[in-house]
Amino acid sequence: MPREPLPVETRRPPPAVMPPGQSPDPPTPEAQRGALDARLRAEPVSASWARFNEAQVRSALGEHLLAAGIEAPLDQRVECRTTLCRIDVHTRDGEIADATEVQLLQGISDGLANTRIFRQPRKDGTVALVIYASGGGL
Repeated sequence: MPREPLPVETRRPPPAVMPPGQSPDPPTPEAQRGALDARLRAEPVSASWARFNEAQVRSALGEHLLAAGIEAPLDQRVECRTTLCRIDVHTRDGEIADATEVQLLQGISDGLANTRIFRQPRKDGTVALVIYASGGGL
């Protein structure tokens, strides 16, 4: 007499145990930006560190872009605290944003080597770059 096949039981592996407050999915870019903004706002200002690094960023966005023949940003804003800077740059288009990003990162790499870049194309064709830069970890 033939035997009936045993039922196949499908089991999923147990979910990974995550530390409290962490999710298995990587954070969205919006969540990453929010966390970096919160970190920036929470940092006290070291006047000398902030002044030095803001000058480095402005130099990279001014002199370095000019020397490389890259169009100046439509708008820019730099805010540095104690270990972290936020750099907002608004460019005419994506090609200029690419070139600006390269020159900026080269210009600040000695002191602000760790960066996180968020690119925001706009409906009018312009591009906003939001860059967080730090001499330590991000």
